[in-house]
Amino acid sequence: MEIIKDKRGLMSGDIHIGVIPTIGPYLIPQFLINFIEKYPDITLTISELTTAQIIEKLKQGTIDCGILATPIHEPAITEIPLYWEPLVAYVSKKHPLFKKTSLLMSEIDINEVWLLNEGHCLRNQVINLCHDMQKHKEEIHLDYQTGSVETLKKIVELGKGITILPELAIQDFNARQIGMVRYFKTPEPTREIGLVMTKNYVKKRIIDALKEEIITVVPEKMKNVGNKVVLEIM
Repeated sequence: MEIIKDKRGLMSGDIHIGVIPTIGPYLIPQFLINFIEKYPDITLTISELTTAQIIEKLKQGTIDCGILATPIHEPAITEIPLYWEPLVAYVSKKHPLFKKTSLLMSEIDINEVWLLNEGHCLRNQVINLCHDMQKHKEEIHLDYQTGSVETLKKIVELGKGITILPELAIQDFNARQIGMVRYFKTPEPTREIGLVMTKNYVKKRIIDALKEEIITVVPEKMKNVGNKVVLEIM
């Protein structure tokens, strides 16, 4: 039935989307209302899942597509790059790097960075950014396990350490919070965000419509890779 609808050009039905938690709260609200109003005959089901869960559910056929950091190098999965999102440092006012206006990647010490827990690709990308996880591992005095970027932001705001944020996560910051953000010098560390689905996916027209709505709301500077360093997930 989905194939028949697609061939007839009908934009109706349902689509189940998996999105990782470091994208969902910052991207989904940007296009959700417009998509629903533009395509009233499409029912969206959106679940926040880890990258591993999205890949598994795609293979099982329990979701139709995923929005996550790519590339994931899965032979059975089709990837469509959507945008390239710079990472920024969120620095407490008590940290020495707070005095700097911009940062080099080499200046970040992993021992001072608050990380998401295992299973989140942003964690792996931050570790790849810092390079020296093993060097400082024995010095860590607190291992706080969280899947929430918002929790990490609060810890930094209370005066402790650094965390690394995707740039869309700072779009609603107030002036005080923006004052704690430090951009990296060129080339900026960046994550590629893509739309993924199985190679034999149906609902092509709906997924294409989803892609177009996402690209519409993404800041212009994120629509090409430019002079950025795309971080590996693994």
